[in-house]
Amino acid sequence: MFSKLVRTTAVASVFALSTLPVVVSKSLADEYRNITLTNNNSQQILAVHIKYPESQQWSSVLEAAEWIERGTSKTIGVNVNQCVYDVKVRYMSASYDLGRYDLCKNPTLTYIGNGGDYSPSGTYIGAKGCDYTPSWGLAGSSPTGC
Repeated sequence: MFSKLVRTTAVASVFALSTLPVVVSKSLADEYRNITLTNNNSQQILAVHIKYPESQQWSSVLEAAEWIERGTSKTIGVNVNQCVYDVKVRYMSASYDLGRYDLCKNPTLTYIGNGGDYSPSGTYIGAKGCDYTPSWGLAGSSPTGC
């Protein structure tokens, strides 16, 4: 009787363990949700940073080596368990856009205009964009209103 119990327990344990990798694999695959960043701005997007609204720490999800050229899109992965993110997009002029988005409701962010709504110093300049020559010497004109 004891050996039958041990055998039944062993078979049940092997069966249970054999399904574990499938569950783990599915769990890992579901950790990220894809969002699409579309650049319809007149400037290239140089960097994208995201953070949870309650966080003070920005995470870089796109660096200069991965620019988003004008008229193109890039897909990135974000945590599937989080919907609302603060997103900061920096342009060639060093100006940037900043917003809070529910990426569960809208997984595509489209950026338009000429640069961002904030100057490199953080001053809100509105939808006019910022023609600015950053310190590393990229093309642009002197700041006016930035």
